[in-house]
Amino acid sequence: MGFDLGIAIAGPLGGSIAEQVSYHNMFGIAGALTFLAIIIFLTLSNKTLINSLRFAFGRSDDDFAYQDVQKAPVFDPQENYPVLSTTGIAAE
Repeated sequence: MGFDLGIAIAGPLGGSIAEQVSYHNMFGIAGALTFLAIIIFLTLSNKTLINSLRFAFGRSDDDFAYQDVQKAPVFDPQENYPVLSTTGIAAE
């Protein structure tokens, strides 16, 4: 829900800011936010600065990735699964 709400608010909020600061300055603000996002990704995407830079340039693995992912068990219709009891349930 947060992502959808953010997209719904972004247009009107960006438009009202653009009316206040002019469209020319709005492009500068968008460029500054993009540059800030790149700097944050380069420096804070892993546990240390060196690992973050290595990960950002594809020279290292992600420190926060799962080591081994287990697959969900496959449902086998041939097995005898316990059946839920229906005694005491009245249909209305």
